[in-house]
Amino acid sequence: MQCIICKKDKPHDKFTEEHIFPDSIGGNIILDCVCKECNDFLGHSVDSNLVNHVFVQFNRLALKIAGKSGKIPNPLAEGYINDSQEKIQYIFNNSGIPKELRIFPKIQIFSGDNGILEIQIDADVKDRDKLTSIINKKLKRLGLDDLSKEEKQKIENAQPLPGERPLIRKTIAIDIFRYKRAIIKIAYELAYYWLGATYLNDEIGELLRLSIMDNSLEGLWLKKYPINAHIDLIGEKPIFPYWTDEKDHHIGLIQRFDSNLICCIKIFNIFQGIIIISKNAHLYPTFINKFIAINAQTQESRESDLETELLKIIESIITYSGI
Repeated sequence: MQCIICKKDKPHDKFTEEHIFPDSIGGNIILDCVCKECNDFLGHSVDSNLVNHVFVQFNRLALKIAGKSGKIPNPLAEGYINDSQEKIQYIFNNSGIPKELRIFPKIQIFSGDNGILEIQIDADVKDRDKLTSIINKKLKRLGLDDLSKEEKQKIENAQPLPGERPLIRKTIAIDIFRYKRAIIKIAYELAYYWLGATYLNDEIGELLRLSIMDNSLEGLWLKKYPINAHIDLIGEKPIFPYWTDEKDHHIGLIQRFDSNLICCIKIFNIFQGIIIISKNAHLYPTFINKFIAINAQTQESRESDLETELLKIIESIITYSGI
């Protein structure tokens, strides 16, 4: 059996299920023609850049979509109280429900104006039992004695001070390139899914495959291969104007255009891509334009030919307008 990623022939027991749209974002279309080695590679080197993208993480959190670990991502895990270096943690439970807000202990030791050693503590009440141990470690590094019994009791019996609700400052790094290889992968696998084994001999398909496998060039891999693709944030110019209401859906379609076959991808209402998957449409004489929409939250999908889908949209527009 031939793997569609590495193109090597391997025994059937070396293959595992491959999700075209990653299962960590609710994908449910499965291929059985990707070997375990390639599947692992796609998971940690390609799909991970999409499913763990900060914008996607926010959507996964809102829709409560867990990853393979069973946990829902938390893009708000750590930050700082505004206008300070005081670290804070926003904790969710495994179901993605807010659980608590915790302040990381901040301890400062300095000598006051009268020469007496002073200890300033900013900490969460829940960390009270850890404070003496943390302070003693700091004192030891300064060459000072541990806290006395009376000092320990004073810390343990200290009453929390009321405070205002703080603003949280969170710095987010946004990937603007690496996720694109995952979109290319979806287009390549959708092409195989709908066009069949003939696609493995398509010259454009081969370029897409090689770009997916190329893990060496980071941000330069797309320039290395003469691929016609436009992948970016949806923003104010969606290529799916009729499906933007389906913000919790992933959409994929392949359409014949002159001698080309074009694949369009939408991930939530975040990313979109137009990729030419073949310049030899004549190699697929029986192909009918295809469409699929996947509800990321329920993992329900509808798959049809594109013309049928567009007719449904036209009918709904006519019904809505009362024509």
